[in-house]
Formats: sequence, structure tokens, C-alpha cells
Amino acid sequence: MNRNRFPIHKFNSIETPFYYYDIELLNQTIKTIQKEIEGRPFYVHYALKANTNSKLLQHIAKQGFGADCVSGNEVLKAIECG
Repeated sequence: MNRNRFPIHKFNSIETPFYYYDIELLNQTIKTIQKEIEGRPFYVHYALKANTNSKLLQHIAKQGFGADCVSGNEVLKAIECG
């Protein structure tokens, strides 16, 4: 996490526990991956076992990434999120 992107003082007013997602960093990572695989026969899949946050999964799916699922519930979640 980059302290310049999220002022630490805001953590004092947020109820815990919570997750902080750096969408800007995620987008940079996605663009890097897309650039590296461009023109190659690769398919990138996100492992749902790592995180099943619906908004995160929808964002990743919109970028054209697939879902790596190991359970029926993960398959259902992947379908639900696109």
C-alpha cells in the first residue's frame, strides 16, 4: 500500500476489521499483464480462493480475465460476477 494514496489518519475513523483495495495498483498490474501476454496464446485466470469480493471479481472480469475455481461455490460466484 502506498501511504500517499490513502492517508493513514483515515484508518482511525474506519470500523475494523476492513479490507483496503488499491484499485489504481490493481489496474496497473492488469495493464502490465495484458501488455506482457499481448499476441500470445495465454489466458489469465484469477484464483477465487484468494478473494471472493464481488466488486473485485466484476472488475477483474471486465478486464477479460477468467476465473480459477476449485469448488462449486467458486464457480457459481464467478458466473454471478461475470
